[in-house]
Amino acid sequence: MEKSSVCKKETQVSHRPKLNLVLDDESVKKKVLHAFQNGSDYDDSTISISGYPFTHGVIKNFVTDGTSKATKNPQTTDSKFLQSLKSELLNLEFNEKSNDLFKFVQSNELMLDNEDPADSSIFQPRKNVNQLCSLFRDSMLPWIREITGVELNDTIDMFCAQYKKTDVLLCHDDELEDRRIAYIFYLTDDWSEKDGGTLDLFSVDESGDPDMIMKSLVPSFNTLVFFDVSPISYHQVSEILAENKVRLSLSGWFHGSPLPRPIRPLTSKCPAITFLPAQQDLDLLSQWINPGYLSIETQGTIQEQFEGSSEIQLPGFLVSDKYKELSESMLHLSKYDQFWTSHGPPNRRKYEAIKFDQDFEISENDVVYSPEKPENSSAGADIDESKKLQISVKTMEAYNLINDFIRLFCSEEMFLYLSNITGLYFHPMAANIDDTGSDVTDDVTDPIPAKRTKSSDKKSENVAGLNSKCRYEVRCWSKGCYTLLRDTDSERGEFALDVNLHCCAEGWQQDYGGYTTYIAQGEDTELLTVLPSSNCLSLAYRDSEALRFVKHVNHKAPKPYFDISFVYCE
Repeated sequence: MEKSSVCKKETQVSHRPKLNLVLDDESVKKKVLHAFQNGSDYDDSTISISGYPFTHGVIKNFVTDGTSKATKNPQTTDSKFLQSLKSELLNLEFNEKSNDLFKFVQSNELMLDNEDPADSSIFQPRKNVNQLCSLFRDSMLPWIREITGVELNDTIDMFCAQYKKTDVLLCHDDELEDRRIAYIFYLTDDWSEKDGGTLDLFSVDESGDPDMIMKSLVPSFNTLVFFDVSPISYHQVSEILAENKVRLSLSGWFHGSPLPRPIRPLTSKCPAITFLPAQQDLDLLSQWINPGYLSIETQGTIQEQFEGSSEIQLPGFLVSDKYKELSESMLHLSKYDQFWTSHGPPNRRKYEAIKFDQDFEISENDVVYSPEKPENSSAGADIDESKKLQISVKTMEAYNLINDFIRLFCSEEMFLYLSNITGLYFHPMAANIDDTGSDVTDDVTDPIPAKRTKSSDKKSENVAGLNSKCRYEVRCWSKGCYTLLRDTDSERGEFALDVNLHCCAEGWQQDYGGYTTYIAQGEDTELLTVLPSSNCLSLAYRDSEALRFVKHVNHKAPKPYFDISFVYCE
């Protein structure tokens, strides 16, 4: 009996996790240290270091326990410890994480200081997790300190994350408080690039913003990736494409004194314009807008509903023939890259928008020339302005129709119409200002997210709508497009009416992403979600505490959709 007990105890000890023995090899450590601290390259069968696009390392066969050899395939789960660890992790309680930046499920903090792995019972649900936490505290932290040369304190974070189909973590740099070294420990079996979920590393442009994906690391079982958290450590987890697989990993940070962060400028807004003077001989509204929305009674009803919630959806807003022409024009222009420009950088947004600053000339053929610098010219050479973009009559008609729609929403008539259906001050003749000049909408209920400010001071500054302006974009939302919330967003703190018309969004479902979400600053609770809907005009009033983003469009989306987005400020 006594001998059996001893044997059992020895077996348990032999199965406790250890770092790969190669990491303790002094000659290897010296080479790895030199590579990491100098941003150079080192590579052997176990560990590799690279300084591009930012300093990072990859350790294969990261954990051993005496039941598997370090040279075996890291994609297999022959280690008894790792098998047990994975089972424990899958039985943890997970919390759904979903906002502008990510969608996946995550455990609570696992690195609990009050857990003593040495006293863990074999029946304890967290036994193997605790042993791994101990390994990170006792072995990995000293190794990371030595290799990186970073003065790290004793704080380590650890979370378990599961990524499933359509889950994603978009471009970010991990900089927060005192995070210094980030790590990801993969426990995913039989994963390939076609499954998605790669760790994508970005280069940066001359402004220090993320530019292009320069390296994609495919998750590999029992592999740990670590990197220096810095102003250029931009990375993402690409969307999961696999149908019935789970990307399982443990991740977190080692902490120390943070690096200085560069001051980021505010994101630029589209140019704002005042309303275009009314055209006396042309009734723009009746040409474009469903007549059911133009009657005085209907406008009053819309205003009443809008003032109750500060948002409203108006389906079938355009005359059907005009909407059909507008959609066909969008689809036609989408065939030609010359009309579109990519909007980034990827840590802020990703979508395409129409360029409106081009010169055209009519040709028998469609787009055949795009202005560019002469061949063999220097970097500072000017573009030959005498050469214009050549397009067919059909393409010019499509482009002009979209411009006509924009002129409609920038017109004096539309500023007045929007005033009448919202009670906001976009025009001096707005119906919500009575003959005495007093405000008849002071008793509005809560908008998004707080009570709308309607003061006499604000009216006097705007001279009852004379200084109102709008800005606009015509955007295409395809797979992989999104916008993110940033501290430097130019929209933060403004009072504005968002007006969007969607095209080619028939049958769009919420699980495709691509919807617009409003939240209150500093909170995660959604105040409003606007799903793309063809020929539906959405109006939402944003006060200074409201933020909005467009959720990542995932690979389930059957086709792109378009929207024409206007922002009106009193």
